[in-house]
Amino acid sequence: MKKGCLTLWLIVAITSFVMGQKRNPPKLPISKETQLITYTDVVYVDSTLSADKLYLKAREWFAKSYNTSTDVIQLDDRENGLIVGKGLIQVYKRGGFGLDFPYGFINYTLSIYLRDGRFMYEITNFYHMGLGQFLEEIPVPDFGPCEEMLNPSKRMTRRFERRSFDYILIQMDVYINNLITDLTKAMKSESVILRQDW
Repeated sequence: MKKGCLTLWLIVAITSFVMGQKRNPPKLPISKETQLITYTDVVYVDSTLSADKLYLKAREWFAKSYNTSTDVIQLDDRENGLIVGKGLIQVYKRGGFGLDFPYGFINYTLSIYLRDGRFMYEITNFYHMGLGQFLEEIPVPDFGPCEEMLNPSKRMTRRFERRSFDYILIQMDVYINNLITDLTKAMKSESVILRQDW
């Protein structure tokens, strides 16, 4: 009996500690014009590289970064130096005992604008899409535009649900920042397509 009471007390104590923790929402870039979460920057590369050569590098990056770049790319305009793709990030919900469970996907749009010696990326239109069934029992709904996860007035009221949203947004932020780093590195490095020493 004492052992059962001790176990119950530990569960209550741990739950109270977890539930009492403060929210830690991520700091995400919000566009002043659109009010959407938007990662954007102009990156200067080798000034001798034409927009057309940078286009080839960007296409190579898409091909290497996505399993099916032909499905990802929605607009491919070499003449005007523009590539637009749609990507998908799998996200997880933190469960008990440090385990994470699949909690749907976040869709996003990536646009790359190419000019001589520079390019601009814009990553936006983040939208959470749930799973029909989670563990064959609990459905995971669509939470919709990720901006709504940041707005406390539109969010669910229970603390653990708010922290779930924060955890999803943190995963998204880490993924997108890694994507930007990879894109920038690829655009600044020597391209296999452009290599002449073979």
